[in-house]
Amino acid sequence: YRPAVPATPQVSVEGLRPALALFPASRTAPSLDGVPLGDFVATDLMEAVPTLPPPVAAPSRPWLGIEVAGGVLTLLAALAALSRRRGPT
Repeated sequence: YRPAVPATPQVSVEGLRPALALFPASRTAPSLDGVPLGDFVATDLMEAVPTLPPPVAAPSRPWLGIEVAGGVLTLLAALAALSRRRGPT
């Protein structure tokens, strides 16, 4: 959804029509022809909202797959050792 979320909370009538390009392709986008869009956009309310900083990306963990595999192998080794100690049931 990142392309559909504006970087600033500023909303304008001019920004509504291009936003229709982000409408899901699986559905038919609504037609805004003849709709008085200015009646539905209160731009004066947005002047009091501060601009938020861009989101911080999560740190990359290139070794995560190896860490998970190591954990799984350790668990399997522990289960194998326990089953040998208990003997056949």
